[in-house]
Amino acid sequence: MMTRKQPLLLTAVLICLSTVSSFAPAPMSPSRTLTRIRPRINQVATPFEEMEKEEEKEKEKDDSDWTAVEGGFLPRIGRRKQQMHPLITEVSTLEDYKAEVVDCEEQIVVVKFYSTWCRSCKAMAPLYKKLANSLSDNPNIKFVQVPVTQHNTLLHQGLGIPSVPFGHIYHKQGGLVEELKIKKQDFGDFKDVLQSYVDGSCNTDLAP
Repeated sequence: MMTRKQPLLLTAVLICLSTVSSFAPAPMSPSRTLTRIRPRINQVATPFEEMEKEEEKEKEKDDSDWTAVEGGFLPRIGRRKQQMHPLITEVSTLEDYKAEVVDCEEQIVVVKFYSTWCRSCKAMAPLYKKLANSLSDNPNIKFVQVPVTQHNTLLHQGLGIPSVPFGHIYHKQGGLVEELKIKKQDFGDFKDVLQSYVDGSCNTDLAP
């Protein structure tokens, strides 16, 4: 037998249940769940994708040093050799000058004496670099430059360098064969003289 208080208690329970159900989240569809998760997946995957791209770049860089041939690959020796030898070798001591220039008996050695504060030296520097670059494929020629510093003034004085910029040409058969001014206005003559030694049209026999 139901008392008067029991209907009131039952009504209160039903009201509480309806209130709780109204705050409960609606079930999320699978597509909506995937949409919310995908950005997080991308955030995790992006670093790995970047690492893979970097690895591909390194692989392409390494492959550039090899030439495909039938049955495999061969290293590009010429390319690696060019990287090992600078276009212009800089020398600043007497010991290095002797090793790179005087004792070099297999190449024609072209030497530029210069200073970093000399305007004439700065004006002709691009011409010297261009000349060295134009003959970079010739293994019989080496280009050297010697800056004037407070530590090697005796080197310039001992070689009799009257002023800068100044040039020397050493031949593998005759030693020091040319001492010439190489200012911008004189560089064309210097270039022609060097070319005559490259072509072999100059007589390097210094015997009387």
